Amino acid sequence: MTAELFRRNLERLGAPSADKLQLLESLLRLEAFHADTQRVLDKCERGGYAGVSRLCWRVASSPLCAFTQVQRWGVCALMGRTVNRMLLVTEPDTGKELAIDDKFAPFLMGLWSLSHLELIETSRGEVGEEEQPLQVAVAELAASYVASLLEVRATLGQTAAAIAIH
Repeated sequence: MTAELFRRNLERLGAPSADKLQLLESLLRLEAFHADTQRVLDKCERGGYAGVSRLCWRVASSPLCAFTQVQRWGVCALMGRTVNRMLLVTEPDTGKELAIDDKFAPFLMGLWSLSHLELIETSRGEVGEEEQPLQVAVAELAASYVASLLEVRATLGQTAAAIAIH
């Protein structure tokens, strides 16, 4: 899995720094979180929120999913409400765009990141850290992973609670 891949990259690069150990710890937490995410999305599917579940699965399964934030009027595909700030989620295989209320942007982008950790870490590991011209500080990357985890956990928790009430 991703944590194992990152651990191998750490071994290849030498003694790990405290920041890199923090990133490894974050990756381990994120990997454990995938089972909970799947459980909530399955619950959404069974609870009558198939549209929410399908959107989340599309985002989670597409490594090339594109996100564009725009300010224009439209109807949110999740809520059915008119909004003036949207996140356009484009599926690469179909080119289909879904307009989602911009307030869900941190959740959807976090879900994508959490679902593609291996892709992210593999691409970071393919080029040695010393060769990456736009190297993201490891502490910033770890903080980004943790922020994504917290956002997705909170949103899915609220979703699960809402489904349980109905």
